[in-house]
Amino acid sequence: INNEELNQILSITAKQDLKDIFVILYNTGMRINELLNLYWQDVDLSNRLIKISNKANFTTKNKKERLIPVNNTVYNILIKKQSEKIRQATEYIFNKNGFKYNSEYISKEFKKAVRTAGLNERIHLHSVRHSFCSNLVNKNISLYTIKELAGHSQISITQQYSHLDNSVLRDAVNLLD
Repeated sequence: INNEELNQILSITAKQDLKDIFVILYNTGMRINELLNLYWQDVDLSNRLIKISNKANFTTKNKKERLIPVNNTVYNILIKKQSEKIRQATEYIFNKNGFKYNSEYISKEFKKAVRTAGLNERIHLHSVRHSFCSNLVNKNISLYTIKELAGHSQISITQQYSHLDNSVLRDAVNLLD
């Protein structure tokens, strides 16, 4: 999905937590369960880093830990969420009444917003992860860097997630003029 489609989804989404989740996924490339299993202790706001790690109740897909730097957009969401944390007795960043959100619920809400916006039916929550990789590859970020950020085990997986924009392809051939 592109920025315009994300903004359409966000404008339709009523719950702020859902909006924040969609934006963080779009800007970090995290898997939904990585985000939903984040504790505040996994976030280092002073260094703007999120640590994705194995826990007693959660294992990363390839069983490896990784650090994800956060941009200003994600940083501002986390700062806002941290101020809300004072009122909640839970370590989960995203929770409802102290319990972490269910990934199926998040996926269904995303799909509902996609349909309401009249967007392509093939768009689903995991499409946001593809968008993260594609956005970076279209900005000439190396596949190795994207692989590390996305937590892929092999560059070939990153290649499957990364889709070049037509304008990038056009610019490439125009260099030959």
